[in-house]
Amino acid sequence: MTRSMVLRRQFLSLVGFGLLETLSRAAFAADYVLVVNKSVGLVEATLEKMRKILSLRQTQWDNGAPVVLVLPPRRSAPMVWLSEELLEMPEVTYRRLVLAQVFRGAARPPIQADSIMATAQAVATKPHTLSALPRGSVGEGMLAITLRAAILLIGVRLLPGVLAALA
Repeated sequence: MTRSMVLRRQFLSLVGFGLLETLSRAAFAADYVLVVNKSVGLVEATLEKMRKILSLRQTQWDNGAPVVLVLPPRRSAPMVWLSEELLEMPEVTYRRLVLAQVFRGAARPPIQADSIMATAQAVATKPHTLSALPRGSVGEGMLAITLRAAILLIGVRLLPGVLAALA
């Protein structure tokens, strides 16, 4: 069965039943993933939950441990992916948001990595850390998070992109 056939079948089942369907996303791009230190133990989360954590609206993991962000280097591909694709804001806006949360005392200061290697090393060695990395950089001591996005289809009103993907 081809990918197109699978997508059509999923589409028809969603429209036919009108259910809230959770679709797995390969972190929206095959090249980048969110990663956490193994101490966090998180391997799957909703996109909304990760947006809350990344924007520091949620500053603790489910076990009560503080979230420690490791920001990839400025203008690096993982940083642009994290800010523009996941959070849907320019990198500079995201960095200001993080600093504002720290300034207000709502969050811990992030670790500012100066290279992808330093980002990976910080996540692998520092407890409670979260960052974005190229998929190939996920190593020992860290877990890649599978993102899930809840999509509610109402009637047959769909995004043009979804219809184009099914064609």
